[in-house]
Amino acid sequence: MIELRPRRLPGLFDVIAPCLTDDRGFLFKPYEVADFRAAGFAAAWEQIIHSHTARSNTVRGIYVQPPPFTEGKLVACLRGEMWWVAVDLRAGSATFAEWEGVRLRQGDTLLIARGFAHGCLSLSDDVDLLLLADNVHAQESYAGIAWNDPDLAIDWPLLRPDPIISEAHGAYPPFKAFLARHGAIAASEAAT
Repeated sequence: MIELRPRRLPGLFDVIAPCLTDDRGFLFKPYEVADFRAAGFAAAWEQIIHSHTARSNTVRGIYVQPPPFTEGKLVACLRGEMWWVAVDLRAGSATFAEWEGVRLRQGDTLLIARGFAHGCLSLSDDVDLLLLADNVHAQESYAGIAWNDPDLAIDWPLLRPDPIISEAHGAYPPFKAFLARHGAIAASEAAT
């Protein structure tokens, strides 16, 4: 049976999933519809994504799909070690603009409700993540926030001072500019 344990920010949950191990290897099941429904989550997953990050100290994000493409996500670490950060963008949330970072190792899974922006930092080489999203991919609607924005003050556990980051992600605007353009995510869009 899968258990969902709430984290500090409402809408974030550690997914405690069974992992069966023997001399052949292991079987890891991060999602079972009946267990998620029993916990009050009835997500219909629209995307299944396998993300591979080759080198440690690589930053991805911070990114979000604004309404109407806001996504809830299930993030399972298949190999390596990743630090995942979620930033609360939900209008009226008591934790609006707060962030939480979670260290994910093989077998760790995180459930993130709609209304959060996402970023991550690879803490090892060859990190593989399995991501499930409950909305369609809409590249034209993607928006980002500078990973090192001083107002958010995310405490990234960088392995070296200059992370590897794509040109696109490195050019994301400050949080204040993001809010001026997109605003907070309305409660109806943030519901899961």
